[in-house]
Formats: sequence, structure tokens, C-alpha cells
Amino acid sequence: MDAEALLSKLENLYFKTRISSTRKAFFLSIVNYIDFVYKKKELNFIFNLLEKQKQEDLKEIDEARKNAFVELRKAFNKIKSFVEKKKIKNEGVLYELKEFNAFEKGTAQTTGDEIEVRYSILTRSLYYLMRSEGLKYKNFYQKFAKFTDDFKNIEWSFSPNVYKYLDLLPKIGRIKESRPWFSFDKLNNFYIYFMKIEDLQKEAREKLDYFETIGLALLKEDINTIINKEEEPTKFVKINDYKYYLDLLHFFIKEAVFELKKQKEVKKYKWEYDPNNAVFTVNSKKVNLRKESFRAKMLELITKNQKNIKKIWYWDEIAEKIEKLKDEEKLKNKIYETGRDINEINASKTGITNFLIVKTQTIQINPVYLE
Repeated sequence: MDAEALLSKLENLYFKTRISSTRKAFFLSIVNYIDFVYKKKELNFIFNLLEKQKQEDLKEIDEARKNAFVELRKAFNKIKSFVEKKKIKNEGVLYELKEFNAFEKGTAQTTGDEIEVRYSILTRSLYYLMRSEGLKYKNFYQKFAKFTDDFKNIEWSFSPNVYKYLDLLPKIGRIKESRPWFSFDKLNNFYIYFMKIEDLQKEAREKLDYFETIGLALLKEDINTIINKEEEPTKFVKINDYKYYLDLLHFFIKEAVFELKKQKEVKKYKWEYDPNNAVFTVNSKKVNLRKESFRAKMLELITKNQKNIKKIWYWDEIAEKIEKLKDEEKLKNKIYETGRDINEINASKTGITNFLIVKTQTIQINPVYLE
């Protein structure tokens, strides 16, 4: 399917969502839209563009997250070794270390942020240690925090990247709402849940993933409400949110397809102008001009060298270089009409329809043919 057909189909699918008279029709149209994007191999490049954009946006916070995990595990190992060496028996300390280890092994679950949860566990374990052992191990505590001797004021310092990560979270939360990759993630998730919710529920039960099982049950309830209970509100899947997500994604895809089409046009056409013979060649197709004609002189001027090729030409510059026309109106009309004539001749002989960008004040070679 060529670019024009892809764009036409995408536009039709998008239009169906916008004219949907019911919530059910809207969400079914979203499923059809995403399904089309998946099934057309010509659109596979979209996934790479979205992933690249996502990685660029999340690069800083992902790095902070990775480093935070390293710092937290390092702190955990130090505390654990110290507690074992000193034979600390405080139940609070031992419980928190056991809890941290459970998260590391994947036997504990949380609906919260994994970094924040682990960080809280370690700060509690250290606090219990401080309160139970007093200043006896002050030198050890100082590896993790600054504090007053009564432990009422504690400034934890064992993981700078935790603070960096937590500071970046609200910023990323705002940024992602404006990004096509996040819109795709939301739409794609709905598509997957709609198509495979029962399979996902089975997998969650088999893995004994309690929170995932509950979350999928709630999502399935929303999907059933969308399909069968038009008047009832949904708990999580809100139509206005998904209208916004679809708008953002659709216009991103359209722009990407247009850009791809432009690149293919550039690759398709190789051109040159021979001023000695007044011949314009595109691939193997030739356009013969009269050497003394204004068309030939204009093409010779604007294709003379790389500087001229990339230049935006004003009509008075062209006139000054080619011939002395005193009547400004006639001059402007002549250059404008000559530019249009060159495009029409090229279109009929070579297939290039827009070699020149012709405006009332300027003419230039279309940048898509300069790459």
C-alpha cells in the first residue's frame, strides 16, 4: 500500500472515531485503528520512531533509576552485613531487611513505586537500628545520614540518585502527556486488554500476581461496561482521555508518513541541468528547452552552483541576473509564470510536479530534491 492509500485509510479510521455517536462505537473504532497500524508492515517504522522518542524523553530518569537501584542494593548489603556481624535482634530492623530482600527476589509486591518503596524500607531499618542501639554505632550510621544525637533530625544521604529520580517523576509525568509515544502506550494497552484480557488474567493468576489480577479484573469490568452498558460510567477508561490520545497519535503518524513519502520522492528522482544544451534530466527522462528562452536562463541561474541551488530567489534578483526589465509588474508576472511553466513541463515529461516552489515574490528549488 502506497503512502497516499495509507493516509487515506488512516484518515477514514480516524474520522470514524470522531463521528462515533456512542462510547461503544468510539472504543471499537480505536481497536480497529490500532489493529490497522499493527497489520500494515508499511507502518512498522512508526514503532521505531515512537520508541526512539520515548527513550530520549526517559533517558535521564531511567539513568537515575538504574543508579538508584545500585545504591539501594549497596546500602542494603552493608546494613545486612553489619546487622549479622553485630548480631542485632531488633524485630523492626530484621523485618525491614527481610521485606527488602523479598522485593529483590520478587516474592513481595506493591502498587507503589519500586524505588520509593525500597528507599522507605531501608530508612526505616536504619531508624529502628538507631533507636534500638543508640549512639553505640554512630560511626556506622554516619555512612548513611547526617543526624542529631537524639535522632529527631535525620538527613539521609546513602542514595543521591533516589532523590534525583523522585524529583524527575513529576516532570516526566507532565511531559509524557504531550508525547505521541505515551498516547500510543495508552491506546495500545487498551487494544491489548480488549483483545486478550482473559489470557492476561490467566497469566496473572498462574504467577500469583495479586495486584495484577485485581487490576485486570477492574479493567475487564470497564470493557464490559463499554460494550454492554452505555449509560453506566467507567472507573478507569475515560472517553475524553482517549480522544486526546488518538488525536496526538494520529497526527504524529500522518506527519511521519508524509516525511517518509518525501524521502522516497527524493530517492526516486535524480536530476541535473545541462546549460550548454538547455536540457533538464530527471533519471533518464529529458526536457529540452530553447537555450535563449527565459526558462532556460532561469534554470541555468538557479542551478549554477550549490549556493544558487539552495538559495531562495527574489524576483528582482532573477531579473537583475538575466535581463533588464523596468516594468516591475511585468517582471513579477513573467518570473512567476516562468516558474509555473517549468513545473508544468517537468510534470508532463518527468513526473516531478513540484521541482520549484513558486510564490509571488520568490522562487526556489524544492528542498526535498536537495538531499
